[in-house]
Amino acid sequence: LALQHRVHKIETIGDCYYCATGMPDPDPEHADHMLRMAMDMHEATRSFTSPTGEPVVFRIGVHSGPVVAGVVGSKMPRYHLFGRTVRLASALEQSGRPGRIHVSKETRSLLSQEFDARLEGEDPMVFCSDAKAKADIINADVQ
Repeated sequence: LALQHRVHKIETIGDCYYCATGMPDPDPEHADHMLRMAMDMHEATRSFTSPTGEPVVFRIGVHSGPVVAGVVGSKMPRYHLFGRTVRLASALEQSGRPGRIHVSKETRSLLSQEFDARLEGEDPMVFCSDAKAKADIINADVQ
């Protein structure tokens, strides 16, 4: 799916699949690519169940903005992204409802009209304000 949607896997952290698009080369359609990836991931995992038979349900957070990228580590170097954009996407995912794709206002403003009906209908994707996520980030920064 990542190759199909021009999305780069950055790393897997626990049960989190961390990915990005529109970098290192800017892509004016990066938001569309990421949302298509999120919807395809959601669809591909509908039939997954845990060892106990419970359905596996994902939360996905999508935000667009600037990042700082670099290679971290000397023994086991890895490519990593940093910054408020990364923290906001993570906060959208963590505070979101299971089975939903949570999209920030910034990303919503960059999406093509292809997504208008999905954002306002009964699709598994939901447009959400990022006000709570920003509050969570500000509180985390203060502590």
